[in-house]
Amino acid sequence: MNIKLSNKSYENQILQSRSYGEFKVLKYNNAFDVEIEFLLTGYKTSVQLSNVKIGSVRDPYYPTVYGVGYMGEGLYKSRPTSKGPQCRCYKVWKEMIGRCYCDKVSSYINYGAYGVTVCPEWHNYQNYAEWYYKNCPDESYCVDKDFLYKGNKIYSPDTCSFIPEEINAQLTLRQSKRGELPLGVRPCGNKYQAQINRNSKKIPLGVFSTIEEAFNAYKKAKEDYLKYLAEKYKDTLTSNIYNAIKNFEIGIND
Repeated sequence: MNIKLSNKSYENQILQSRSYGEFKVLKYNNAFDVEIEFLLTGYKTSVQLSNVKIGSVRDPYYPTVYGVGYMGEGLYKSRPTSKGPQCRCYKVWKEMIGRCYCDKVSSYINYGAYGVTVCPEWHNYQNYAEWYYKNCPDESYCVDKDFLYKGNKIYSPDTCSFIPEEINAQLTLRQSKRGELPLGVRPCGNKYQAQINRNSKKIPLGVFSTIEEAFNAYKKAKEDYLKYLAEKYKDTLTSNIYNAIKNFEIGIND
């Protein structure tokens, strides 16, 4: 004779979820109210027994994004509708996590490989999204971590700000591509050529006998161009960001 086990037999069992690690069944109240706790995060919730049996349970604090980021609980979703495209805020957040923590992401070499991290508060998408929607002028602006705090390596609400994409492109330092020479300097025979990038185009600034001369030509052109961009976007920038862009200085060791 087959004996049917009581549903209470699930209590205190440790089971495997489909995507969120192991969880423990704390208490069976009824078939529609089973209390569980995820072992990794300590998150507790109530689910249906049918979902417990097949592991179809969800932990919003489990780091599903590059092993670091998680959705959290709150108003903000990754998509405006279940079948729609990802919203820009989520894509920006996910890309930020990826370039800081996943060595398979192409931009990791310029971020995570150089010690750039995301503050623990922003590992939770809800916290990042709240900051993003409160501060972003419009979706053509980029999040920048270090032009207000030169050399900063932490993405956080205290260090990041929004700037136009055109300006952000001028402030991005690609250490992995320039080698041992300063920014804007490349070898040219036994001399050195200075060049600046504008709108994805390389503009030569001349050939010089020394590295220092070439860098100084690049420095002047770069800083003059940033001053021009500061004026171009003056009406949409806060005063501190405008002043920081206008007075931004490039160092030979940057």
